[in-house]
Amino acid sequence: MQTPFTSSLADGITLTCMQAKQFKTSVLSVTMTVPLSKNNGFAAILPHVLLRGTQNYPDMLSLSRKLDTLYGARIVPLIRKAGANLAIGFIADVIDERFAQDNLTNEVIDLLCELINKPALENGYLLNEYVESEKQNLIDRIARLKSDTRSYVVRRMREIMYENEPFGLCEYGDIEQIQNINAQNLTEYLKEIIDTSPMQIFYCGSVNQNEIAEKFKSAFSFKKCNKKPAENIILPAQSEPKYITETMPVSQGKLAMGLRTNVTATDDNYPAIMLFSTILGGYTGSRLFKHVREKLSLCYYASCGIDKFTGGMTITSGIENKNVEIVQKEILSQIDDMKNGNITEQELFDAKRNILDLLKSMNDSPLTLESYFQSGIMNNLSLSLDNLSEQIHLTSLQDVIKVGQNIKLDTIYFMKGEEGV
Repeated sequence: MQTPFTSSLADGITLTCMQAKQFKTSVLSVTMTVPLSKNNGFAAILPHVLLRGTQNYPDMLSLSRKLDTLYGARIVPLIRKAGANLAIGFIADVIDERFAQDNLTNEVIDLLCELINKPALENGYLLNEYVESEKQNLIDRIARLKSDTRSYVVRRMREIMYENEPFGLCEYGDIEQIQNINAQNLTEYLKEIIDTSPMQIFYCGSVNQNEIAEKFKSAFSFKKCNKKPAENIILPAQSEPKYITETMPVSQGKLAMGLRTNVTATDDNYPAIMLFSTILGGYTGSRLFKHVREKLSLCYYASCGIDKFTGGMTITSGIENKNVEIVQKEILSQIDDMKNGNITEQELFDAKRNILDLLKSMNDSPLTLESYFQSGIMNNLSLSLDNLSEQIHLTSLQDVIKVGQNIKLDTIYFMKGEEGV
């Protein structure tokens, strides 16, 4: 599998390089990490405002024309929520240097750095026109979250489950706060995070890592970071699970169940909880799919996943309103059955094969590799794909059964569909 090379360019600036010659495009990203907080609105709007223009390319048209000269290179805003942290910045892709002899990678790096270091200003502040426009875009984006009900039900469940933890906060902030953002306070926020926040830089392509390092080191030589990423605080499950039902104008009910495992990617038994989750509902051969969906025909879909930073297990299902109680019962029954040791060696083998195939397939996409490694680094985690694959291989059936003993139900959220919709 691809092996990253991670180095420190300065205090708080981490560079991850992956030397790869099998991809036609190179991927770069530059992000700054801030703790999830009530200031998420400032963080979420900032990359969009910065991408409106720089000192040399003061508007979107001139920026677009510059990218066209780089064989259609792309730069898009990046807002990534992971654990207790939020990464904001930009991700870019460009034709790999092997296919064009025009120093494309260096030019894209220059442009990425200019977006952060030399934004378009007016009287020393970010342009008011750009700020106001992106405020409305962000408010509209928040309003549209409910339109994708399958993802919104998970978001809403996590808001409830993690109401006293940073992870429960929306990465886009709230509308009231966004309305109070202006050119002056957003410019001040930009200066603050440039000076103090950890920065993560990623590159995957064929250019030598030392060349990439020197280029970025020169661009951010002024940076003096004095903050660390926020630590993930893992809380126990509620003594009694929370049951929340909300009615929405949807034709299909949506169920989301949040459970606490107290196992994160920093724990030795993380591979075991990955396997438990996969056997339960991680693929089409899982119990939720074969038993609850196929055999009992109780849902339209059913799946399960683990968040490696919080240790939260999320189970989601699309159901008829009338089936909500029986679906909950059947899902919890499958969990209890697994806790009681009723897992077969074949189930373990199939789950291992599924996870290992997924890990292997990550090497086929530099964008997937960027997301995987950068989300880990912004939480002080080193997540080697090779090590994780080896640990999956070595995990026993008893390891999986044992790790399941600590799984506890915390929150059940049901999005009830309105009758007649």
